[in-house]
Parts: sequence; structure tokens; C-alpha cells
Amino acid sequence: MFRGGTAELSLDSAWTNYTDVSGTPTYTVIDQAVDVTFDFDGGSADVSSRISNNQLTVESLKSAKISFGYRPQKGASETMADTLSTKFTTDAPIRVMITDGAASSPNGWVGIYRIASISESQPNADGAMITYNLESTPGFDGSTPPALIDMARV
Repeated sequence: MFRGGTAELSLDSAWTNYTDVSGTPTYTVIDQAVDVTFDFDGGSADVSSRISNNQLTVESLKSAKISFGYRPQKGASETMADTLSTKFTTDAPIRVMITDGAASSPNGWVGIYRIASISESQPNADGAMITYNLESTPGFDGSTPPALIDMARV
């Protein structure tokens, strides 16, 4: 997926569920994201019928998980951490892009996620770390009827 460099994580601050994604996204880089992990997998779904004795499976939707640490600045306003915490408490889906950080023609993925968990640690010798775990979730656009937004390569 990556062509070298450091993983760059960005949040589309303008997107909300049931809005059109065809416009220009407003991505904000999560500057203080560290230790970014991206797990991507696919599987199959059982579509067997009672009419047939054969077990049938089809490829299911892809599943993705992103985990990252966030280093808050001591005494500074934390707009991004506040935004992510609000999205977690309201269970609102977010549109996230993870790329290789290349200045020209970045390579990566964009998808809809929900924040599954947040944890915070404050070791004595090191600065505070907030860990966010994101899981892919269905997102829908603003069409009538709403269409499912699939994960896409960038």
C-alpha cells in the first residue's frame, strides 16, 4: 500500500453521514498521530438457501481497522482530540484517509469509520498518549435513496 515515507492520517471535517461525498473533501491532517496501524481484510458471507443443499458464499464487504496514538500538547487547546471525542460519544461515523504522506500523488485508502474505543495513558517518564481504535462502518451519501459509500483507493 505505501511507497515509503510515514503514514499520514487525515479527517474529512466537512463530511457527515447522508451527505454527498462527490464534492471536494476538507481533509485535516491529524498532526499528532503516531504509531499508525492499518489492518485491511475481506471475507465471505453465507448466502445459502433452504431450497438448495449446497452451501453458497460470496465475497463480503471489506473490513478495515485503524489504530493510532495521539500525543496531546500540554496546556494547548486540543481541537482534534475534542472533535474525535465528540464523534466517539455521539457514535457519529467519520471519513478518514490514510496515505503514505507523499506530497505529490499520495497512495492510500479513504473510508468511513466509527471510533470503537479510546484509551488514555500517562506514564511517569513519557508524555500522555490517547489511543484511538477505528473500525470501518457503513456510510451513506445524500442521494435518494441513500447509496452505500465504499472504501476506495487514493
